[in-house]
Amino acid sequence: MVLEFLKYKELKGKDLQERAQELGVSLALMLEERLAELAAGRPSYGKTTLDIGGEPELQRRVREAERARRDRNFWIVALISSIASACSALAAWIAVLKTVSG
Repeated sequence: MVLEFLKYKELKGKDLQERAQELGVSLALMLEERLAELAAGRPSYGKTTLDIGGEPELQRRVREAERARRDRNFWIVALISSIASACSALAAWIAVLKTVSG
């Protein structure tokens, strides 16, 4: 898991943009957010007028998209685990009922 994080942290340039597209990270949305900041007159924190965050921002968004994908997979595993646990409890309950009645 940590190695996966480091692998995507090191992506730059074209590779980073391709990974962002694979994950559905929108570059257009980054530009819209930056334009909204400028229109609202919020501080730019050292950004130039046309800067939309560059690679560090895109890397952050790619990591967030990876984390979301991983969390979605954990949710599926948790659901399967809870179903298996319920089946096990049902089987134990049926075994106890057979023992008591038999």
